[in-house]
Amino acid sequence: MNLFLRNARIVYALLTSMSIISLSARAQSWPQWMANARHTGTPGAVGQGLTHILADIVYDPTVPGERAYANGALLAHYQVPLIDGDRVFMEFKTGTVLPYSFGLLNWGEKGFEWKAGKLVETWAFQSDWKAPGALSDFWEPVFHAALANDGVYVPMGYGGIAKLDKNTGTVLQQVKPFGNDFNAYQTGPLTVDKSGNIFYNVIQIADGANSFYDFDATDSFLVKVTPQGVATMVSYKALTTAAVAENSAGECLANSCGTQRIGLNVGPAIGPDGTIYGVTRAHRYGRYAFLVAIKANLTKKWVSSLRDRFNDGCGVPVASGGVFPPNGEPGGCSIGALLGVDPTTNRPGDGQVDDSSSSSPAVGPDGAIFY
Repeated sequence: MNLFLRNARIVYALLTSMSIISLSARAQSWPQWMANARHTGTPGAVGQGLTHILADIVYDPTVPGERAYANGALLAHYQVPLIDGDRVFMEFKTGTVLPYSFGLLNWGEKGFEWKAGKLVETWAFQSDWKAPGALSDFWEPVFHAALANDGVYVPMGYGGIAKLDKNTGTVLQQVKPFGNDFNAYQTGPLTVDKSGNIFYNVIQIADGANSFYDFDATDSFLVKVTPQGVATMVSYKALTTAAVAENSAGECLANSCGTQRIGLNVGPAIGPDGTIYGVTRAHRYGRYAFLVAIKANLTKKWVSSLRDRFNDGCGVPVASGGVFPPNGEPGGCSIGALLGVDPTTNRPGDGQVDDSSSSSPAVGPDGAIFY
């Protein structure tokens, strides 16, 4: 059975025929498809065409309103459906779409179960989580739950999370590291490590519900919650202060680029040794950015600047990886421009952390970090 998303609906499709592949749990070192982290396995069945719709459930009825304010585009990020045996858990939205604030939209989670061949709703939970900003600032941020510790963890308001009973949607545990601070916004997907600890990011910003960039971010945090509900955290501002000074970002700060804080929609990535990775940016300028590595005890491991990373700009042929026409031609850089630089800065290109993006760091099988 395959599951995919179409026009803000959960759609289940049944294959014309299905082959079941049994794999020994003891022989499998990788609990996902294709046998291992390098995806070198070969499936024992030929893929079949999708032919029958088994369930079609709308999870975002606000799509027409969102598209009306975005010239027909759908500028939203959605949770992937979470599957646990015959159970399915999915984000749901209600409310009113406004171009200048996401504040009148509401998010929650619903539980479903396959019964007699039908996907039946078994419970619904309404969260008090709100997305910061507005469509005039960036794409709608993501509300993304996670399965762990025999429960469903969901984002909540005030920078908190809650653990729900998988069978009933009842709140089993609520964690509020920031109390009732309405300037604290949980951002990005929840991530679970192999010990069942939950990791997520929070941004603190005054009046973040409206003009997101009118005020500087106060701070941002990586939060760790144990299976028992004990929360600890570390400040990204504190982690990056020395690196900002060392990497000549002072000119950006002097021009009111703002505080270094975690990017929106960034889910913490966790390496095999427990190291947690995130990406930060100057609040008002995404090209002053850093890749941050944090030890399992929430202390700094290292911080690496994403500035001056690329040499594919002025004068570099497209065949060699360049992105502009030759210098002096329409769309190209000025005649005499330095080779390979970004024409807006006359320096090597910078890695950008865009708040409309859903990109998060990823850890490769050899320990390399991709962003």
